[in-house]
Amino acid sequence: MNDGVYFDQNGNEVIVINGFEYSREEFDSLVNICGDCNI
Repeated sequence: MNDGVYFDQNGNEVIVINGFEYSREEFDSLVNICGDCNI
């Protein structure tokens, strides 16, 4: 999959970065920890 935001069969957001899948909650916590990381 290409990087981006997808929806699983349950309608939940899945964020894909460099081939890794994150839930919206995981992604938000990464952004909060990282701040202005270039991801």
